[in-house]
Amino acid sequence: MEKKGLSGSNLKFIAMISMLIDHIGATILYRYFMSAGLMTNDINADITSTDMIYMMFRVIGRLAFPIYIFLLIEGFMHTGSVIKYMLRLLVFAFISEPFFDMAFCIQPSRVKQGVLIEFGYQNIFFTLFLGLVIISLMDIWIRKVKNRYIGFIGCILVCGLGMVAAYALHTDYGAVGVLAIAVAYIAKAWINSDVAVIVCSAIVLSFTDISEVFALLNIPVIRRYNHSCGKNIKLLFYAFYPVHLFVLGVICIMFGI
Repeated sequence: MEKKGLSGSNLKFIAMISMLIDHIGATILYRYFMSAGLMTNDINADITSTDMIYMMFRVIGRLAFPIYIFLLIEGFMHTGSVIKYMLRLLVFAFISEPFFDMAFCIQPSRVKQGVLIEFGYQNIFFTLFLGLVIISLMDIWIRKVKNRYIGFIGCILVCGLGMVAAYALHTDYGAVGVLAIAVAYIAKAWINSDVAVIVCSAIVLSFTDISEVFALLNIPVIRRYNHSCGKNIKLLFYAFYPVHLFVLGVICIMFGI
């Protein structure tokens, strides 16, 4: 008999749908509205209906990354092999990068010329990989060091290294993304609260963009989490990222936007 509430697989579906809506807004809608002159980057301009549509898509997308952070921490705490978990994230980071660049970083005209990689900005799997490395090192440090204050200082140093790496690699969400993962992990480990993971990650991420506070809308969702795995959709969960980016990129190329 299935537990009442939301399973891990349910959360994955919510994260995927939210991310898809966000990326449709960030690619197809944004490029189309800009090319058609229906939207500008002028912060002093009046807000139009197209601006509102675009912002609605992006606000819904704010739900995604904190759920991914939550699932990353849950996966770390329950995985049979952290090393395999890290390798899986890293493999999909490299698989996803050409599709990420095609959707977000490279103009359709350059893609048609055969330019498929752009190293100025890396996809979210690299951020998640660095976050997993950091919380793994923090976990080892906390368990080996008995003094809580020394353990906390060590965690800060480890987190700082991860943030520097994310900044140097220009990963999605960058240093703040890694910090959000680290702070959320500490909240989970010390407070043992699912809601605290969402709240902490949303607050930290809001340092990059105030719209990230909309991630707090995840609180009712996380409250319904029943700590069961649900259906095994691991492969779908990982493959969805590069596949949907490829589809969005192809649509942008087809319409020349």
